[in-house]
Amino acid sequence: MLPLPPGTHFKISQGAFGCCTHNTTGDQYAWDFNVPFGTQVLAVEDGSVIQVWEPNVAGGCDRKYNDQAHNIKILQNDGTVAQYVHVQSQVHIGDTVKKGDVLAVTANNGFICTPQLHFNIFQDRAHIPENGTAETIPVLFEGLPEGGMAHEGLEGFAPPLVDIKLVKDTPRAELTKETLQKLLIQYDLTPYIFTKHVQIEPMVIPHSDPILTLNTRNADVPNEVLTAFVHEEIHWFLDQNEKETNDAIQNLKAIFPWVPSGGTVGAQSIYSSYLHLIVCWLELQADKRYVGDKRAYDLINAQDHYTWIYKQVVASEGEIGVVVKKYGLIIGEQSPRVTLRHVKGNIYVAEDSFFFPENTVVYIGDKSVTVLSATWTPVTAKLLVDAIRDVTDKPITAVVDTHYHLDRVGGNSYFKKLGAKIIASKRTNKLMKEKWNHMVKAAQKDYAGYPDVPLVLPDITFGDHYELEGGKIQLLYLGPSHTEDNVMVYFPDDKVLDGDCVLKEHLGYLGDANLKEYPNTLMRLKKLSIETIIAGHWSAIHGPDLIDKVLELLKKPPPLSRGGGKLY
Repeated sequence: MLPLPPGTHFKISQGAFGCCTHNTTGDQYAWDFNVPFGTQVLAVEDGSVIQVWEPNVAGGCDRKYNDQAHNIKILQNDGTVAQYVHVQSQVHIGDTVKKGDVLAVTANNGFICTPQLHFNIFQDRAHIPENGTAETIPVLFEGLPEGGMAHEGLEGFAPPLVDIKLVKDTPRAELTKETLQKLLIQYDLTPYIFTKHVQIEPMVIPHSDPILTLNTRNADVPNEVLTAFVHEEIHWFLDQNEKETNDAIQNLKAIFPWVPSGGTVGAQSIYSSYLHLIVCWLELQADKRYVGDKRAYDLINAQDHYTWIYKQVVASEGEIGVVVKKYGLIIGEQSPRVTLRHVKGNIYVAEDSFFFPENTVVYIGDKSVTVLSATWTPVTAKLLVDAIRDVTDKPITAVVDTHYHLDRVGGNSYFKKLGAKIIASKRTNKLMKEKWNHMVKAAQKDYAGYPDVPLVLPDITFGDHYELEGGKIQLLYLGPSHTEDNVMVYFPDDKVLDGDCVLKEHLGYLGDANLKEYPNTLMRLKKLSIETIIAGHWSAIHGPDLIDKVLELLKKPPPLSRGGGKLY
């Protein structure tokens, strides 16, 4: 895999044997990935941290910084050593890391003329520069076409790790696989990945169950492979949202009292034809996003199966769209999906883009799970739980409402049904009672498809301090900030702070903020021993300097907006 999160746009500005700096003996196999500063850096394999070198010297396009680049070295389980350069570390010597774990973010240090990550793998621990003789080795990156070759000049998106198998190893099957791998780099298809297991088989009808299967009919026509792949992935998405899908189908029956089945005009059954009105509508939206409106409609209109369904999708696109949005089945910019990423120790972060880019902290303890914020709605809460279930089967026993805004409390009802205890400060409890109806109406105005979420108040309330997991999770009220009630969540053993909506790279919504006390509250945070901050929105992982960055932003806050409902 690439050392970057799936969906990250990159360009390899210099590859192996590059003319500029990758041409010295023992250091030829290296790659520079041009990405913005602050981009997360991921471990490419399991291993342990053997070096974190951060001389705390500035960087720039000057060779005087040549030996000052911050770097991390991971002794991988196969004995090789992976090196990540121009970074700000989020790990420490001795830490055990897993493939895909966040190691760092890219940063401006060392000799660096454009924001980038420098990456290479040394033959073994005896052949790293610190031991006298550097010896890098060739690397094939899982997920790239041409067997994993990372050519200089390659540009696109870090692909999700999709396992593509050939049922029959034929030239057209190989070509179909190669075409799909290129599409996974050409476009950011991460919003449409709901199963990562794909097989290619000649002479079959494409299908999604039990394994997503494509045929080789259009192996050399990328747009056809794209629309077929997305179509089958959408089936997996709808399967994961069965209740909402069935509710939407009932709604569609009122709009389309009759649908065909069988032949080339409909699906295999009446139910499946209604289902495909949703599948094919979502397919059209994906095609429009990736290849543009004209090509998307050309693709849809040229299909020789489900012809009545595709015709209705185009003719009634607006009506079907209202139904799809009503039941929260939008994929893409408002994709109702979530990914869970390990941060440190028992701490994970769930990153989503339900209604706005948001991060939710999850603590997986020895016997149970604690969720730090209930997310936007019962639907988004369910999707978060689905992501947690990919990691652990331990029961979710506690959910903390970190403040009263809907992005942190809207999913309470779903967690309540699971048997979890809802925990919040007395201030949050009071504000939820006072402002609930206003918040829901405002959210429905600002966010298409936001539902009438029920008010579910906390089971347990506290004053300024509360502890969970024997003190490993500390809920702290340090004063007004983003809202009057914002609680900070501190993990003392790991020196991690959940910054919630108080700490993030932009100030965001300030309509309920106390700008006079906000800086004072942040200064109190500085008394804690913090190595990592998880921000509530936008990019998730930051160092402790995020506090100072927010203090600077607060010196010149944008004009307040107290009329809207964009609570983040």
